[in-house]
Amino acid sequence: MTREEKIDQIVHKCRRTSDCRECKLYGYYSVCPVDLYLKDGTPMADWSVNRAYEILLENEETRKEFTQADLETGMVVQLRNGKSLLVIKRESELRMFDEVQFLDGSNLTDNLKSRLLLAETRHPLDIMKVFAPADLKNVSNVIELIERKGELIWKRIEKMTYEEVKEIVGYDFEIVAPPVGQDS
Repeated sequence: MTREEKIDQIVHKCRRTSDCRECKLYGYYSVCPVDLYLKDGTPMADWSVNRAYEILLENEETRKEFTQADLETGMVVQLRNGKSLLVIKRESELRMFDEVQFLDGSNLTDNLKSRLLLAETRHPLDIMKVFAPADLKNVSNVIELIERKGELIWKRIEKMTYEEVKEIVGYDFEIVAPPVGQDS
């Protein structure tokens, strides 16, 4: 999609949501670039076009809370460690697996957080993304089903404190905004 097509979609969405209410709600802009674009023709920087598009359009469906009950057979889930697993659900039993790994639904909380930790890193095996079932044409094994996963239907959006991020990266840092009016 071109930059201009993204801007058209963003402007349409912002007009429908009354002055970028979603941007303000999710705290990404103190001054909305779309509002400036509409009022005085100030050009939108590439970073603001991409960020606004992501906030307003791409993540529209992924903000919905997703639970174990929403998982269906054939969906593919991606864990915090990046591993993808195929979902199989029969009656009340939920299982997720690939060629070597197996995860039982009883090891997950209802909001798809894991009660288990990965042995090597001690990181939880939380489900971070859920993909729609893949097309079954010409599929010969489980790996192909996982690799052909459908479109993203849910993504976990986490908030972290400065201290939590500092602990992950291992050093002190400062967060700065991109320069106004410059492309990034």
